[in-house]
Amino acid sequence: LAPYIRSIKIIGGEPLIMKKHYEMMEKIVKSGHADKIFVKYQTNMTKTKTGRHSIFDYVPYFKEVAMVGSVDGVGKTIEYIRRRTNWKELVENIEECKKYPNVVVDFNGLVSFLSVMRFYEVIDYVKQNPNIFQINWAMLETPIHLRPNNLPEPIKQKLIPKYEDYPDIVAALERPMDPGVNIQDIFQYLLKQDKHYEGTKWEMHLFDVFPELKEYYDPNYKEIT
Repeated sequence: LAPYIRSIKIIGGEPLIMKKHYEMMEKIVKSGHADKIFVKYQTNMTKTKTGRHSIFDYVPYFKEVAMVGSVDGVGKTIEYIRRRTNWKELVENIEECKKYPNVVVDFNGLVSFLSVMRFYEVIDYVKQNPNIFQINWAMLETPIHLRPNNLPEPIKQKLIPKYEDYPDIVAALERPMDPGVNIQDIFQYLLKQDKHYEGTKWEMHLFDVFPELKEYYDPNYKEIT
């Protein structure tokens, strides 16, 4: 099919560590038609190789390659939200992409209960880094508990001025809390995730990364089961 392909979009899981994906790339390159094909990846941008395969062994053969990084935060924020992401490695891989004139890097984020508290840092990072072509984002819809509007009202009011140029995010923050949502249930859910990672190199704590939430946490709350 290679002579008839104009573009390929590769998502995951994490596509850049999928061996079968590299087998496909090898076959397309060997077909002699890669230079007519546009490839787009949805990736966390942390890992770019698996075994003997590296994505950078293949990208020079294609017409254009778009690396769309799933980035919801900067530094510790994204490392908490997307566990096993390493911010330093992500930045290094963006720098590596710079070496290839046919590669563009975009960011694609998700605005949620957690990420909205720092997402303006991602927007600022993109503005300051010409290596990143553009940024897009979506608003989290489900699970409803993790929507941005379910943050405590004082936090939302402090955040709104940071997004004055982004009416969709402002609109999300201006919405009232969803009926039936109890913020203590959100805390219980997030703290259970923290407990899952205890003793691993990905161990982090919610209130270390988002200290502004701590005053709203009730340690005596009993989860409804």
